[in-house]
Amino acid sequence: MVCHHKQHTHNSIFLKDFILKNYSFLILSIELLACVVGFLSFRKYKDTPVKYFIYFLAYALLIETLGNYTVWITKDGVLCWLFFLVEDTLFVKNYWLFQVFWIIGSPLFFSFYYYQIIKNKTLKTSIKYVAISFAVVSIVLVSVNYHVLYSGFYTPITLLGLLTILFLVFSYFIELTNSNTILVFYRTMTFYISCGILVFWLLTTPLEFYEKYFNAYDYSFVFFKFMVFLFSIVFMYLIFIIGLLVSNPKNS
Repeated sequence: MVCHHKQHTHNSIFLKDFILKNYSFLILSIELLACVVGFLSFRKYKDTPVKYFIYFLAYALLIETLGNYTVWITKDGVLCWLFFLVEDTLFVKNYWLFQVFWIIGSPLFFSFYYYQIIKNKTLKTSIKYVAISFAVVSIVLVSVNYHVLYSGFYTPITLLGLLTILFLVFSYFIELTNSNTILVFYRTMTFYISCGILVFWLLTTPLEFYEKYFNAYDYSFVFFKFMVFLFSIVFMYLIFIIGLLVSNPKNS
């Protein structure tokens, strides 16, 4: 029993180390797969708003790739000379990149996307004003509190992003339930997009509230955070891939 327990513990530690060391590779792999499936399906969706979503998949892959610059720009890295140029600046970490181009950028993109999808004039107008308000408030908050990005994300903006996503998704679901498309919702790409981003934002946003109570040396929390993000991202992109493969452009 003791030997079995030690073996189990060893395997558990190995798995944790593997995930932490290969986290970026795993994320990039699933994003690349979704991007490839998207562009292989492009002809199918070229006359629908889904084409903008396929462009967004490429955008997300680009941001994730650029975000890995911190791996190379280190004191002992290949581009160590760049490290000394950005040392003690906002750019020594990649929080600024993901804050601006993902946490702010993705709700704005999805606002644009759902604006194309939604037909109800009242909902379309609401989406427009919600997007404008989110953009203005985010720009002001980042400008005033840019120093926060030296060590992490600015939680109020993440929360506003979540609220924006919730508004967009539920606006879509409201319109879906009042249309004939509800009969074939499982063949509608926007349904899969909505499920994917809803799960991602609901699971990952709470982590920012708990993160301030822990530090980088709390191995258990670090691993838990990585696992939640990994599961959320993999689930979201798998949902996107399934949607791209099974959806009917006529329903999109």
